[in-house]
Amino acid sequence: MRIENESGSFDVEERGAYLSSMFLGSTRILKESHDMVDTHGGMAILAPFANRIRNGEYTFDGKKYSLPKNTEGNAIHGFAKGTDFSILNQSESAITLESVLSDPGYPGKIRLRVTYSLSKNKFETIVNATNESDIELPFQIGFHPYFSFTDAWLISTDYPVAALRYKDKYFPDGECALLDPFTLNSDTSPVLDTCYLSGGKIIFSTKTHRITIERENLPYFIIYNGSYAEGKSVAIEPMSAPPDCFNNGFGLKRIKPKNGIVCSFAIQFDSFGSMEK
Repeated sequence: MRIENESGSFDVEERGAYLSSMFLGSTRILKESHDMVDTHGGMAILAPFANRIRNGEYTFDGKKYSLPKNTEGNAIHGFAKGTDFSILNQSESAITLESVLSDPGYPGKIRLRVTYSLSKNKFETIVNATNESDIELPFQIGFHPYFSFTDAWLISTDYPVAALRYKDKYFPDGECALLDPFTLNSDTSPVLDTCYLSGGKIIFSTKTHRITIERENLPYFIIYNGSYAEGKSVAIEPMSAPPDCFNNGFGLKRIKPKNGIVCSFAIQFDSFGSMEK
């Protein structure tokens, strides 16, 4: 499904409410997936947990749960991305999709409503998550956009950042290091798959344009520039909590029955020139 107007365009699939492409003006914002895997390009929604759950197992309110595991032996990226959504409404500038998320490894059902909207130099994502069950549910949400570049990039913030320390390759240990100022660039940055905590704006700059990301109820973000970024994108992933929050409890949301939470983020685009599609 394509939404297109004078401000740009984006393509969204009903499977996972997945954004496969986005342009603001004539500038490509998202790298498209080269292998049709939704976490290797575009923007996937990661819920009711994002990133990894160690060993695919967790205990919630005294009951142990097991989730499907990947080849490394962990659960990853939730199951919203594999769930069919229904279109609730659509216009030339916005679309709203909805689905109910459930899995044998999850204590109940979450109704997820997603709205994408496009206006002049701006793209916004708003998600409403409602507990459809009679018990409290653990919840985390994340988004996995791959931001394109053709030359070089710089990531900065307007607020101090805490870099989470990792006990091992994928799982934070609760300690962090304060970075003020915070900057990363394509010339000196190592390969990253790292989680940060900050309440401020995130600025992604190239020689041709700048993207400013503002978030609500998404205080964490992961930066990924590994092999799936293909040397032509950087994933900046807004998240409500860090990896393995179902086990470590950091940032974990507990949604009461018939209650919900709202999370959102906006992408503001400023062009310095032109970029080929």
